[in-house]
Amino acid sequence: RARPWHVVRRTARSRARQLYRALAQMTEKYRAVVVLHDLEEMSVAELAQVVGAGELTVRSRLRDGRKQLAKLLLAEELQATGAADELTTP
Repeated sequence: RARPWHVVRRTARSRARQLYRALAQMTEKYRAVVVLHDLEEMSVAELAQVVGAGELTVRSRLRDGRKQLAKLLLAEELQATGAADELTTP
């Protein structure tokens, strides 16, 4: 069943805000590689030149940055749904 267009748009805007809030909480060294690689589609080799680090370091930062972002997004989602209160309440 299709959802009305205005609901889809509102949901997309809400998810985008969640993503930007989570990205803003990340440390710069992780945020930079995640944004440039996953959103701007920059290659690992290009990223290594831009950030002045080796490719293995860039790959490690991507892995760690994605983990950090996933945790932040999960926390944001739990807070938005009120589930975070249920998890912390004894």
